[in-house]
Amino acid sequence: MIVSNPFIPVPPPTYGGLERVVFDLAVGLHELGLDVAVACPSESKLPRGVEHINIGPSKYSVQQNWIEAEKEAYEHYRPRLGDFGIIHDHSWYGWPYIAKMENPSLSILHTHHGHLNWKTPPPFRYPNLVGISQYMAATYNTQLGVATRCVYNGVALEDYPFNESQGTRLICLGRMAKFKQPHVALDVAKRAGIPIDVVGGDRFVDDFEYVKRVKEMCEDNRARYVGEVTHEVKLEYLRNSRALLVCSRMGEPFGLVAVEALSCGRPVICLNDGALGEIVAPSAGFVCQTPDEMVTILKSGQDRLIKPEDCRRRAEQFSKQKMSQEYEKLYKDILRGDEW
Repeated sequence: MIVSNPFIPVPPPTYGGLERVVFDLAVGLHELGLDVAVACPSESKLPRGVEHINIGPSKYSVQQNWIEAEKEAYEHYRPRLGDFGIIHDHSWYGWPYIAKMENPSLSILHTHHGHLNWKTPPPFRYPNLVGISQYMAATYNTQLGVATRCVYNGVALEDYPFNESQGTRLICLGRMAKFKQPHVALDVAKRAGIPIDVVGGDRFVDDFEYVKRVKEMCEDNRARYVGEVTHEVKLEYLRNSRALLVCSRMGEPFGLVAVEALSCGRPVICLNDGALGEIVAPSAGFVCQTPDEMVTILKSGQDRLIKPEDCRRRAEQFSKQKMSQEYEKLYKDILRGDEW
């Protein structure tokens, strides 16, 4: 049983990284022959053969009590937890651990998709915690003092059309949040003299004034604000772009948008933040220390020397199949008593 969160459907109709990973993992595990169920919002659309455990309508807003929202979802799927050999939790507050306190025989694996706001580790000898990058696994280990394994997120490469022809416009893709710094990407593009499209979630945010600021920076066709779009439209912008700019300064837990761009054959130019250096190899992009370095690379045209097929090859290291196989190995470890 995979536990998602109550905020965004699986797969996400527009913005949603964790939820797309949960969908691809469910599909990948099903393809490996496992019986899979996903606890997720009622609007979710899971494929044939994957059971949908309905946790109620999605709560698509940042401005709410997340703990209470996840508690309410927990009450929906709690009666089913004992029906499964493995519970793979992707929630933000680890509610299935509560059930394990009442029933120690439950086997729980928790993958966290961001920075922890937990002050103490789960009260078990083996919490089976997983980080989505080496950077996050090390961070959790230091923060909580517990062993943490790493499984990289994966994408369904077959859903990302490869394009060997590089476009003329840059793209900034992601949630319109200050820590993602789309305003820095806009400044880099302007200084480099290259047009840019700003694409990404602008409804599941905590600062709408910042979204307004980003929109105001996009004054003409040189800087075009696109905003929140479907997955299919996002892919059109990605595959027809020149390169993806990632300017996060949050300690990026993984960088799913980077893998999405690489899958389409587009190079990634990013700041050296969090796990991005683990994702963006020299053959597929540039990991920069400053925005000035990003400008220099673009002005000199170094990004145009990156081969689209090398980008796609790098993305293959982060496939849905690899992710699913790695998690299946961890499930087997837990079931035979090799926990961590």
